Amino acid sequence: MAYPKSIVVFLSFALILSFVVEQSSAQHLRWGKRNEMETDDQDLINKGRWAGKLRDMESNFLQMWKRAYLAGKYSNRRRKSIQ
Repeated sequence: MAYPKSIVVFLSFALILSFVVEQSSAQHLRWGKRNEMETDDQDLINKGRWAGKLRDMESNFLQMWKRAYLAGKYSNRRRKSIQ
């Protein structure tokens, strides 16, 4: 009995995919604890970096806003005193 080519291709692809998934899950279970600890450490490092970057961005924004506000405030006073 001859099967259509698309069914044969689909079934062979499904078989290969199931084998790959099974192997990767077995590897993940074998190394799961070690990888989990490494990712936790990396997540903490990344969170610290982002927290530092956000703090820097916030302080830069506040300093820029303060400079712009004071520049506008004093330039208006100067204009009023000149007139």
